[in-house]
Amino acid sequence: MNKSLIALVLMVPILTFAIIVWLTMAKIVTGGALIAIWIIGFVLATLATTAIMTIVQLNKYKNKEDED
Repeated sequence: MNKSLIALVLMVPILTFAIIVWLTMAKIVTGGALIAIWIIGFVLATLATTAIMTIVQLNKYKNKEDED
């Protein structure tokens, strides 16, 4: 993997959780909604990372297929 891909894969969860931590520290969201936001944030960060990796792998596969 190249450096830009690694940066992209790392930035998505970092930004997601930075926003959630900010909401938590600012006490904008509390209680059950806070728990729900943490769960949704974890799921979204995981899905985004998986989507990025899948797109990259598909592009590698297509490029390899085109060369053959």
